[in-house]
Amino acid sequence: MVFEIAESFLFCALSVLEYGRFFPARLRKILTSTTNQVCSEEVVGSKKKNGGLRTRGYDLKEGAPVGSFEVSVLSLAKQGIGSFDDRFSSSSAVVAEGIDDNASEEDRSVSVTFGSGSGAETVRVSLTSTTSATDLIDAFNTQATGGSVALVNQGSVSSPSYAIVFSAKNSGIESGSVSLSAGAAVTATGGFQGTTISAASDATLSLSGLGGTIRRSGNTVSDIVPGLTLNLTSTGSATFSIKSDPSRTIKSVREVIDAFNQVVSFATEQDMVSVTNGAQGPSAVFSPLAETQIDEGVLSAIRGAFRAASGGGSGSVNSLADLGITSTRQGTLSFDESKLSAAIAADPSQVEQLLQQVGDSLAAPGGTIDLFTRYGGQIDSIKQSNTRQIEGYNRRAEALEQLLARSEEQMRNQFSRLESLMGGLQQQQIALSALLRG
Repeated sequence: MVFEIAESFLFCALSVLEYGRFFPARLRKILTSTTNQVCSEEVVGSKKKNGGLRTRGYDLKEGAPVGSFEVSVLSLAKQGIGSFDDRFSSSSAVVAEGIDDNASEEDRSVSVTFGSGSGAETVRVSLTSTTSATDLIDAFNTQATGGSVALVNQGSVSSPSYAIVFSAKNSGIESGSVSLSAGAAVTATGGFQGTTISAASDATLSLSGLGGTIRRSGNTVSDIVPGLTLNLTSTGSATFSIKSDPSRTIKSVREVIDAFNQVVSFATEQDMVSVTNGAQGPSAVFSPLAETQIDEGVLSAIRGAFRAASGGGSGSVNSLADLGITSTRQGTLSFDESKLSAAIAADPSQVEQLLQQVGDSLAAPGGTIDLFTRYGGQIDSIKQSNTRQIEGYNRRAEALEQLLARSEEQMRNQFSRLESLMGGLQQQQIALSALLRG
């Protein structure tokens, strides 16, 4: 009987541990759906006049304002590129032949400055009478972080003509400008006296309804229209229309309702008590959740978050019922999509506020679902408690098995001694019978 009780509890506890693995997953599905359901804006099209933005030349994030925006790109941001006018027949050619090796390092140096102002970087390389074009480039690239240097062949394969080209890493006037200079000992050789610079520039654009020009150092612009990032590739203009997308909101709310109803169905299935008729009469069979209240606690907390959502009493949207979300007798939720669609059309900001309340209450760190599903949360605590109980019953079962083994051994020894005693008595009986017959 002791073993039957231990086995029955072990089965129940293991079942609860199984529930502990799958139940949080269902709760987290509600969390995921609720987190995504407030993003209801979508770029629905852009009419290009003269280019300016590549196809899908934008990225939209939650919170972008509804409306139309015409953006005109006047110029693109560029990084500065510069070179000395000297040309070399090969990468191994000496760049400053005849330079005075005894001159100071400053007089023998070639310098490049990337950027301007406090963030400018100046890199200086000192030349000798044996410094080759490759040596110069390697020395610059080892030191520079704001740009790079390369050897570019402007000639042909058979008659190369190499230029040393300096390119800034960043675009825009402040970070992307390039300036070149050479020391007196270098220019005295007749080289490094002239330069060609392609100046850095900022992106300039205008927005309908705003006067003046907007200037940015890069071609990815994310701080003009909140939530809208523009990727500029050429000059021109484009019009963006941003509007609410009820279908996305409805789909996300449907996912929340379905996830919650799955939790309710799972808890109902695992909370049943049935009766079986055995040899010793009827007995109750408890499902894994029938002897715990964790499922009731979870569902009660989530329902509380749904009930607490309020529109503040102003407008036509004040509760989830106004969005078509109502309770059924079975404890599940029903959802009228047409009612939510009508609410979005009537008062989209109030709908977003109401759904955001639910999302924050359920899905935020430390929120309703997190209290149950996080490490050390209520479900985890129950799992750990059941694990400890199982380990305790295993230890008790092991102790009982050891006790039975010792009892069995003692009984075997006693039986062996009894058999030996009975054998001796039988021998005495035979001897006594022989004496009596004699």
